[in-house]
Amino acid sequence: MSGFLQAGFGTLAHLKGRITPASMATYDTDTEWDTDLIEIGIAVAEEFNSRSNRIFQRGAGAVYETTGGGSSFALDRYPVESVASLVKTGKGTSETLTSQIYQLHGKTGIVEMDGQVGWHKDKVAITYDGGYWLNDGGALPSGATELPTEILNAWVMQCQAQVTHLGTLYEAGVTNDEAKISLLRELELLPAVRAILAPYKRFTGI
Repeated sequence: MSGFLQAGFGTLAHLKGRITPASMATYDTDTEWDTDLIEIGIAVAEEFNSRSNRIFQRGAGAVYETTGGGSSFALDRYPVESVASLVKTGKGTSETLTSQIYQLHGKTGIVEMDGQVGWHKDKVAITYDGGYWLNDGGALPSGATELPTEILNAWVMQCQAQVTHLGTLYEAGVTNDEAKISLLRELELLPAVRAILAPYKRFTGI
């Protein structure tokens, strides 16, 4: 999914620096586990998005597509910095309705219009900047919000649990990639991780 860093919500170096299981005693110089760590990091980040009904990572020029017929839209990446355009497309027609945005609720990603936008068979495309910036070592973009530390820490915690489980799988002789991925997906989110994610869950459909 676009917007991720190399290992999901963080860089591979960041992830390796935070998890140090006994089976990875030389984690700082050993690259044997790198591919597995990247896969785990991205899978956990994707699971966070799925469980929270949103996309945490920031997108610059992200496009949210939905159907018409409503007077408000819940963008999938937030907080929202700005909306560049809102275009309604119908049968053989296309209309830019950006000027009809009544109010943008940046913190929640809700775009309110000054009236109903088309009907349910119309398509609506909203281009915007939004979501949490993932620290890649560069400068925070103007107007952007960095991923909350508690979400980053929860991601590391869950990755740690997945790595520990992966070590158990290797000890049991499970090295086939498909079998490995299948078994990793069976590991539930930690209770502490679920508790951290709860306030960030979107209940409005996207």
